Amino acid sequence: MKNIIRLLVLSMIAGMILWLTGCTEETTAPVQSPNTEIKTVQPKGFVTGKIVDRCTGMAISGAVVSLGYGDTVHSFKTDASGSFAFANVPAGQYTACPSCSIWTGTYMITASLVDYNAKQIDSTKRYRDYFYQSVTISFTSLVASDSLGVSGLVGSVVCSLATLSTTLKGTVVTQNMQPAPNVGVTILDHITNIVLAQTTTGADGSFQVSSLENGSTFEIRAKSADGNFEGSTVKGVLCNQAMDSLRAQVTVEQIVLAPVDNVAPFVTSISPANNADVAVGTSIVYTFSEPIKQVPYTVTTLGLGHGTIVDNIHVNYIGLKKTAADIPMTSVTWSNNNTVLTIIPSGLVGSAKYSVRIDSLSKLTDIAGNAVVNNTTMVGDFEALNITTAGGSIVPGVPVLSEQFIPGVYTTQNYAGGGTISLEWNYDANARSYNIYRSVNGGSFDILATNVRFTQYQTTCPALYAGTLSDPLGPANVRYIVTGVSKDLVEGPASNIIIVTDKVKPQLIYFPAPGAVAGATNSWVYVIGFNEPMSQATAKVVGNYTFSNTGGVTYTINNATYAGWDGVRWRVYLEVTSSAAPVAGYILTTAAAITDLAGNGIDPAANSHAY
Repeated sequence: MKNIIRLLVLSMIAGMILWLTGCTEETTAPVQSPNTEIKTVQPKGFVTGKIVDRCTGMAISGAVVSLGYGDTVHSFKTDASGSFAFANVPAGQYTACPSCSIWTGTYMITASLVDYNAKQIDSTKRYRDYFYQSVTISFTSLVASDSLGVSGLVGSVVCSLATLSTTLKGTVVTQNMQPAPNVGVTILDHITNIVLAQTTTGADGSFQVSSLENGSTFEIRAKSADGNFEGSTVKGVLCNQAMDSLRAQVTVEQIVLAPVDNVAPFVTSISPANNADVAVGTSIVYTFSEPIKQVPYTVTTLGLGHGTIVDNIHVNYIGLKKTAADIPMTSVTWSNNNTVLTIIPSGLVGSAKYSVRIDSLSKLTDIAGNAVVNNTTMVGDFEALNITTAGGSIVPGVPVLSEQFIPGVYTTQNYAGGGTISLEWNYDANARSYNIYRSVNGGSFDILATNVRFTQYQTTCPALYAGTLSDPLGPANVRYIVTGVSKDLVEGPASNIIIVTDKVKPQLIYFPAPGAVAGATNSWVYVIGFNEPMSQATAKVVGNYTFSNTGGVTYTINNATYAGWDGVRWRVYLEVTSSAAPVAGYILTTAAAITDLAGNGIDPAANSHAY
């Protein structure tokens, strides 16, 4: 009975407080639907709590505590005992145990101490302006006869804060234990990972951060200005310890910066490019993706024979005049930021071929110790770089290209496969040789032949009409160009373009018996096929097909449909009606107006068929 009276009193007090703070009390009565079915309603409880100082245990009054539930956020200002209370809070999830019934809910409690802090003259007596804490509350029933634990639910929580009265000092050093100046230092709450403060180390690598929460555990993170090095440590501060120093004389308490780079360096560019033709005296430049760590191996000023990278750089003459041999190098240098390696060979001559190779390139590392890796998109880093040097020879001029065709000597060009293409161009005394390029169906000009020492070139017509055209209904074309190559292997300008066309007339090669149209009298479908693709514009004209020797039967062609490639032939469907049943011996003829994609009319020797 005393518990019931106590519950009623607490409910009346909570109702009065919520009314004074502008909150409305929600009803917990079950809701009955029109069909009189009783619905279960989640029980609601009374949440009480206190806010106290973590280190002194003293109550904090005047803090504005907020708890969100329902459709609104409810607020309560703590009293002299640091207490707060909220009514009608949804009780969360139900848990049953052998001798009890428990409702458990998780809530976010926030507290504003802005007004409280404004009243404190001593800054070391102030708290964080805003406090956040996720709490899980277990509700218990104050009603002895409530076996389900749904009536008179009460839960409580204690939130602890500490004054901002701690100053944290420390030092940051390099891997060589030297002071690290201008390093960014971030102080985080080790539990919530919230950033509390940020600063930068001085010239001696030291830092100091004041107004940190007393009795807390902090994570201190340090990162260099370029982001390549970082370090961290965790430090717990005892309550009422106003000053805590990460003592510089104790190595384990220093924050030591270490490389954070885990990406291997690689060569981003090589100048000149592989197979380039360059002037004598051209430097060979390798550019890396990041600075290369300078160690004894990377020294370039000692010359040959000292076990440095210079011993692993080889420039070889591979022309026809001399045997392959190393070329001495005038110098090898690194750029100021150690990202560019420049090789300047000596003794190079014009009109020659050379290879440049750096053995054991993977012995180079970045500052973090990651070895250089192969850039597979270029040739010349982990492979030999081949170059040629220009001489004094004149680059050939523009060739004048033409096509030769002699009937009876060259087979006729046929894009269905076969035929001889013969190209001819003028002689140029400055040309050592010629390169032949071919473009198929508007594509890029690809090399067809190199080192051609004549002014004529013959090749077989490519088989273009094999059912695999990107545009099987468009006209195919093959184009050719020729370039001259100087005695210094410098390629001259391209010739005019020769477009080779199909010169073979198409043929009618497929003509099975017509199929009768189901449900119709004297209606037929003829499927005919050609040996290469036909022009749709001509193949779909019904007037280009005629019937003869019909025996008095009249044939009417109602429609001609071009059906394209079926894997063997190019088809046309003819929809035909006849005045009577066909008489054997009639002939279907395709007119000369039907052309292939090159414009060749149908072959008169293969343009008809007798049925």
